[in-house]
Amino acid sequence: MKKLNILLLNPPFDQIVIRDYYCSKTSRTNYIYPPLDLLMQSGWLGKENNLFLIDAIVDKLNYEQTINRIKQFDIDAILFITGSVSYKKDFEFIKKVREIISLKNRNIKIIGSGDIFMERGIERLQENDFIDAIALDFTNRDILNYLNGNYENIENMVFRRNGKFEFINLPRK
Repeated sequence: MKKLNILLLNPPFDQIVIRDYYCSKTSRTNYIYPPLDLLMQSGWLGKENNLFLIDAIVDKLNYEQTINRIKQFDIDAILFITGSVSYKKDFEFIKKVREIISLKNRNIKIIGSGDIFMERGIERLQENDFIDAIALDFTNRDILNYLNGNYENIENMVFRRNGKFEFINLPRK
């Protein structure tokens, strides 16, 4: 199977925001927690693929700087984290990223993860056609299975396939 180039993205925001472990909040100090969601997924995804990371919060990147960094990579997929405190601006940003990548005639998969998706996952996907899938559990291989087209082994995800929305939520074993 071909190795994919996957970007792990903590999007820019106009203040310090912590998007982590399906919880989001703004920070009143300069202390920033590492995004556990992306760290966990890097273990699954990095075994078989090439990973790139942009943490715009830690690097204090604005929207344009983050876009310029993204343009440097030849990526096949983006996994971004979001949260209830930042999702509106995050979605605007991701939509812009999709438009820029589409101009390069690249068909990439954009996967979101975060507390905002835990309820109404299919509705969020329907309302935001620039997102291809939503990961509802960052501790398993679902994203890897999705990217490899191994849909029968997905346990907890919402995604588009063949023009239809699929929601898989299997009970934990």
